[in-house]
Amino acid sequence: MEPLDSGLHVAGLTEFLASPAPTGADLQPGARLGDVTIVRLVGEGGMGRVYEGLQGMPCRTVAVKMIRPGVLSPAAARRFEHEAQILGRLTHPGIARIYSVGMQPLAGGTVPYFVMEYVEEGKSITEFATARGLGMRDRVALFREACQAVGHGHQKGVIHRDLKPGNILVDAAGHPKVIDFGVARSTDADVARTTMLTDVGQLVGTLQYMSPEQFDGEVDEIDVRADVYALGVVLYELLAGKPPYDIAKRPVYEAARIVHDTEPRSLATVNPKLRGDVATIVAKCLEKDRGRRYSSAAELEADMGRYLRGEPITASPPGLVDGLLRLARRHRVAAAAAAASLTALVAAVIGVSMFAVQAERERKASNAQRQRADDDVVDRLAGEELPGQPLGCGPFERRQPVGAHAAHGHGPRADETEGLERGLGGRVGDAGPRQHP
Repeated sequence: MEPLDSGLHVAGLTEFLASPAPTGADLQPGARLGDVTIVRLVGEGGMGRVYEGLQGMPCRTVAVKMIRPGVLSPAAARRFEHEAQILGRLTHPGIARIYSVGMQPLAGGTVPYFVMEYVEEGKSITEFATARGLGMRDRVALFREACQAVGHGHQKGVIHRDLKPGNILVDAAGHPKVIDFGVARSTDADVARTTMLTDVGQLVGTLQYMSPEQFDGEVDEIDVRADVYALGVVLYELLAGKPPYDIAKRPVYEAARIVHDTEPRSLATVNPKLRGDVATIVAKCLEKDRGRRYSSAAELEADMGRYLRGEPITASPPGLVDGLLRLARRHRVAAAAAAASLTALVAAVIGVSMFAVQAERERKASNAQRQRADDDVVDRLAGEELPGQPLGCGPFERRQPVGAHAAHGHGPRADETEGLERGLGGRVGDAGPRQHP
């Protein structure tokens, strides 16, 4: 890695790994770290403490981050070193720059630190928007700037993995700065050789903003789309005033279940003014299946630009099938009951239909059998002679076709034959031998 502004090399940080870990110590105002004088403690997170400091050459206010005493370990130190390497090669106006890296003897041990850009009067993006009373479009425009910064990191092969409002600070001029890449994981092969605490299946990141795949602990499966998910959560909170899930105080296993299985409420249901394209953009970021999210922060930023310009966005709202699946995930008990009822109804309809088809078949078979019996009766009666009448002169004689009689110039007329045939059906049942006096 190229030397930083101070001329220090990050590789030297590994020298302290065999040193004992300092405990119960803190930097007091006035303490010196190289050419930096500590002013005050600004805040602390899971891995480190952040101080405001004053650098001598050049003279400027800086932020100093160092591993918090009491948690130092070789794995934690490697993670801290990893952060310094990443920040050293990210140069974007929306990302807090790193100025120098060093090691500080503290309470019998050695603690690594780095000096980075200080965000003057920095507020989290949600706090800033609330304090300024920003409208929806202004909030979207502000968030879009943050996406540009994260997109730069993605282009450099960097996944932040801990994006949240507190890591997107807005300076006094109203420009966002993405800070704290301390839990970022580079996708570069040369950096991947380092075994970090984040790479042993441990959960890294703030639960409220973690993607479903981050809860799985499969580090090799995590890519830039995990950041897209976190950005979606931040945007949801920025617009709705609350996150899509309330899991801040939940156990990890319960938080994982909620994020995996529960569909967040649509922005449009939280605030009808948020319906339309902006709700569609947020929904695409929050997809459970990362293959359905934006592929990177740059793609998300591009769609937000289209929205602000009034152009068609690339994201589309979920279709009917997707909508039903989301509804089923949101109301699992009701969906299970509805599915059971639907199954029973379909089975009943199929059973009734099969019974009706069978009944119709039997009715047709019965009618056909009855018709054959009637035809047999007619044939037998037509072949019998009635007493006292010449052969072939009875009312049930076998008739020749009308055309045959007409051809010989004799026999009944066609209209008489047709009348006889029509009347035959009504008389056959009553027919019997005639009695002559």
